[in-house]
Amino acid sequence: SKSHESYQRLIDGAADVLFAATLPSEALKAQAAEAGGQLECIPIAYDAMVFFTNAENPVLGLTQRQIQDLYVYGKYTNWNQVGGPNAQLLPYRRNVDSGSHALMEQYFLEGGKLSLSPDVHNVLTSYAMSSALTDVAEAKTADPLAYAMGYSVYYYYVNSYWLLLDSSGGDLKLLAVDGVVPSEETIANGSYPLAGYNYLVFRSDEPEDSPARRLAAFLLTEEGQSLVTNAGFGALSQGDLAKAKDLL
Repeated sequence: SKSHESYQRLIDGAADVLFAATLPSEALKAQAAEAGGQLECIPIAYDAMVFFTNAENPVLGLTQRQIQDLYVYGKYTNWNQVGGPNAQLLPYRRNVDSGSHALMEQYFLEGGKLSLSPDVHNVLTSYAMSSALTDVAEAKTADPLAYAMGYSVYYYYVNSYWLLLDSSGGDLKLLAVDGVVPSEETIANGSYPLAGYNYLVFRSDEPEDSPARRLAAFLLTEEGQSLVTNAGFGALSQGDLAKAKDLL
């Protein structure tokens, strides 16, 4: 199931544990509290929120303020307003019950205190992680010139780039944020400003010897981190491993 439904299944007791690229939204935290519990989120791998556009778009990056001005305040409609070409700027968003939107809420909506601009919210929406890539690729037009922009998480973007092989829109590229390009290195060392984690999540009432807690502990071992790497994600540094173990 998708991020939101997975969290709901965990809260309702239909699942014991989940893997998530995002922390629960404020709405999900409230649901968990109403159900009489809390959620424990254990970092097991690195990940990050990333923004991307068409590869031929000469714009290399944006600042966090520009991203917020675009998605929250609707200030930009043309790439020339952010130092790019005279081309229409098409900002794709994710549906509000997606994990990617939870990241938007975390980084740009001030924990849910702000909302997306109506001009963004009511126009272009990608309803699946896969279509977040293909929608942006295929939105490009030549007359009038237009480039789209979208967002997802780094390791999904890297591991799912093959989806563009069947797209008519061509290649995409990752955008730098505040001058830093997302990469395994910049995400792991924290220099990329939207760097974060993948989490293993379970309910706080899980017993100490439960399978959920044992799974979390295993994934923080050397063997467990090898599995993280083999699955295409970024293994944690020794310092972050120690911090994650302290959460168990």
